[in-house]
Amino acid sequence: MQAKPISIVHLVASLGKGGAEKQLYLLATHANPDFRHSVLAVCHEGPWVDPLRAAGVEVNCLNAPRVASLAVLTGTIGLLRRTRPDVVHCWLPSMNLLGTVAVWLGSLRQTGLIASVRNVDNWKPAWRRRLDALASHRWNAVICNSWAGRTQALKEGIREEKLSVIGNGIPKPAKLWTRAEARCKLGIDSNAFVAACASRLVAQKRVSLVLEAARQLPTVEFVIAGEGPLFDILRQEAPANVRMLGMLDDPSVLFAAADVFLSVAEREGTSNSLLEALQAGCAALVTDAGDNLRVAGPAGVQVTPTNLAKTIRSLEGDPSRLAQLRAAAPHQAAAYSVGAMVQSTERVYRAVAGTAPSPSKRILYLDYTNGIGMGGGQRSLLLLLAHLDRGKFEPVLACPPDETWRRLAPADVRVFDLPLPAAFRKLSRFSAGWALTLTGAFSALGSAWRIRRLTSNEQIEVVHANNFKMLLIASIGNWGRRIPILWHVRDILPERRLARWTHRIGTRLATRVIAVSEAVARQFSCSTDLVHNAVRLPDLATAAAARASFRRFHAIPQDAFAFGYVGRIDPGKGIDVLLRAFARASVHWPGIWLVVAGEGANRGELAALANQLHIERITWTGFEESPGRAFAAMDCVVVPSVEPDSFPRAVIEAMSWSLPVIGTSSGGIAEAIIDGQTGSVVPIGDAASLAGEMVFLAGDPELARLRGEAGRRLCEQRFAVARQMRQIEELYQEVLQETR
Repeated sequence: MQAKPISIVHLVASLGKGGAEKQLYLLATHANPDFRHSVLAVCHEGPWVDPLRAAGVEVNCLNAPRVASLAVLTGTIGLLRRTRPDVVHCWLPSMNLLGTVAVWLGSLRQTGLIASVRNVDNWKPAWRRRLDALASHRWNAVICNSWAGRTQALKEGIREEKLSVIGNGIPKPAKLWTRAEARCKLGIDSNAFVAACASRLVAQKRVSLVLEAARQLPTVEFVIAGEGPLFDILRQEAPANVRMLGMLDDPSVLFAAADVFLSVAEREGTSNSLLEALQAGCAALVTDAGDNLRVAGPAGVQVTPTNLAKTIRSLEGDPSRLAQLRAAAPHQAAAYSVGAMVQSTERVYRAVAGTAPSPSKRILYLDYTNGIGMGGGQRSLLLLLAHLDRGKFEPVLACPPDETWRRLAPADVRVFDLPLPAAFRKLSRFSAGWALTLTGAFSALGSAWRIRRLTSNEQIEVVHANNFKMLLIASIGNWGRRIPILWHVRDILPERRLARWTHRIGTRLATRVIAVSEAVARQFSCSTDLVHNAVRLPDLATAAAARASFRRFHAIPQDAFAFGYVGRIDPGKGIDVLLRAFARASVHWPGIWLVVAGEGANRGELAALANQLHIERITWTGFEESPGRAFAAMDCVVVPSVEPDSFPRAVIEAMSWSLPVIGTSSGGIAEAIIDGQTGSVVPIGDAASLAGEMVFLAGDPELARLRGEAGRRLCEQRFAVARQMRQIEELYQEVLQETR
C-alpha cells in the first residue's frame, strides 16, 4: 500500500516576480511524488499562479489589501483547519508571524511549522526582533537561503539547531546563448571586454561603484540590468561606456555576453544574479558581503570599493587568468541546482513531519586551525566534503566561526559554529606542558557539551576529528555514547613524553585512527588505517596559457627553468636550505629562477637571507588560495622540509601538474616520490645535495618533463579522489557495523 504523501502548504504574501516566489515555484513543481504542495497567497496573485496551476499545484488567494488584518488571520486559520497539512512553510518575515499565530490559534498540534530567513537587511526594530525570537519557540525549523541570513538569525536569538542553510536553486536557462548570439542580440561589439551587473537598483547594491569604475576604464563596456528607485539617477550619471538595459525578461543573454560579472553590494544574502552569471561562465568580481565569496569560490575575485577598476583592468590584461576563472564558474554554480535545493528542503520537510529519515548516514567533521589559515589538512578535508557519496552519507561540519576557509565548503554542507576558549586554542603540539594541557582541556568543557548536543540533535552517526584536539573534546562530549569517533592524524609529533601520552590517549579515545602516511602510522603501536591524501587532477590543456600568464604577471622570463616552493613559510619547512641550494645551483645555471608561493612569520628573515646570498632571480608571490597557476608556471617543485612532514599536499599537487619533485627524506615525503622516476629524494638539511639535484634537472629539461609525466600517472593510480573516497566510505561502513 502506497504511503500518504506529505502535505505542504506554502504561506506567501503574493506570487509576484520576487526571488522567494520563484524559489517557491521551483520547489513545488520539481517535488518528489512523496509530497503534495499547495499555496496560499494572502494579498494578491501574480505571474506564478498560472504556471503553478498548470503543474497541478493548488493555489488559493485571499485577495487581502494588507497582511496585518483580522480577515487574513481568520482566512488563513480556516484554510489550514480544512486541509490540516503536515507542514506549513512560511515565506518571508510577515508570513513567519502569520503562520505561527494561525497554527497556534487553529490548534493544529500535528502540523509542523517552518519559517524562512531570506534577507540580511537590518530593517527590524527591536520590538519586532523580540517578537520573532518569541515566535521562534513554536518553529520546528528555519530555512535560511544564505549563511549571512543564518548569522543574522542567530543574533536575533533563534536556536542554532533549528537552522538549515539551503541555497537557492538555479534552473537552466530556456535558451543557451552563444557568446556571439548574445552580443549580437544586445548590440555589443564582438571584441569588447564586457563587465555586467544585474541588480535591483537600490542604495545597498552600490551600483554607483560600477559607474565610477566605468569612468576609470573608458575602453571597457559596462552593461547594467535591473530596475529600482535609483534607475533614473544612475542613467543620468552614467558615462558613455555604460548601457542601462532596465529589467530583462531573459537575463541569461546578458551573462552569456559578459566577460566578468560585478556584485558590489554592501549587504547581500545569496544573489540569484551571481548564481546565474556563474552558470553562464562569467568570472565574478564580488565584495565580501553576505555569501558572495562563498558562492563565487574559485570563480571569483574579491574586490573593494577602491580596487574595482584596478581588478577589472588586471583581468582584461590577463586572458589566461580570466579563462581560468570562467572555466571554474559553471562547476561552482552546479552546487546550486534546483535538484539540490529540492532534495535539501524535502529532507527538512521529512524531519518536521516526523517521517522516516533519509537513509544517508550523517557524519560530523570537526576541525580548526587556530587562525593560521587554510593548510593541507583543510584542503584535504574540503576535498572529502565535496566528493563524499551523498547517497550514502550526509556531511556536517563544525568549526570556530572565525575560520575563513569554511566558506569554501560545498553549498550543501551544513556548517555549525563551534566556539573554542582561548586556553584551549593555546595548546600546541610543540610547546604544551602538562599544566597547560590540563587547563586547556578543562576550559573546553563547554565546547564538548556543544558537540554532545549537536550529535544528539542532528542524529550524528559518526564523528570524524581532523586533529587531536577535536578528538579530545568530541570524546569528552560523547562520553558514554556508542558513537564511533575517527581520528584523522595528519602530523608527526615531536619526540617528547607528552607526545607519547597524546598517542596513548588518542588511541584509547578513537574508534579508529586514520594515518595519512606510513611515517605517521609508525608513531603508533596500535594498528591504523592508511589513507593517503588525494588530489583533484587539473586539466593540463590550460597549463600552457596559465604558465605564460603567471610568468608575465610576475616578470619571470618565459624561457627560464623555474624551481618552486608552495606552502606555509615557517622554520620547519627548510626554505633557508632551499635558498642556500639555489644560490649554489645558480653558479652553474645563472638563468634559473625560484618562485616561493606562500606566507608565514619568518618570510622577512628569509628575504633578508636571499639578499645576503645575492639571489636576484626570485619571486615571492605571497599566499595563493588557488595555487594551480603557480604550479603551472614552474618546471620543478622542491619540498625541502627539515622537520618531520607527514604527507605534504604540495608533492602530489605538483605531480598532478606533471612536475618533477625534489624532496627530503623527512616523514612521508619519500612515500609520495619514486626516487629517480617521479623526482628525487635528498638528505634532510643538505643544501649541497639539493643543489646537485637542481643542477642536474636544470641541465636536462627533457628528463624533467619525463619525470613529471610519470608523477602524473602515479597520481592517477595512487592519489586519485575516487580511491580515497572508496577507502573512507568503506571505513565509515565498517565502524557503523561494529557499533550496531
